[in-house]
Amino acid sequence: MAARRESAVRQHTFSLYNLSANEIYFQDYAILCQSTLNEDQKIKGRIKICSKSLVFVPNDIRSPMIKISYQ
Repeated sequence: MAARRESAVRQHTFSLYNLSANEIYFQDYAILCQSTLNEDQKIKGRIKICSKSLVFVPNDIRSPMIKISYQ
């Protein structure tokens, strides 16, 4: 049982506090992100669609949460 808990992948917790002032959260989708530097590396996560940005939240806590603002 202990081995099972150790192998479980922890997840990031997305919060509406991650958004900018007056930004609206619309929806999220499960995605598989592929790195352009290492084509063998694929990261599972969720993309959050917001009014002023896109936020990628990886399932693995070792990978960073990425926020891309619209221009």
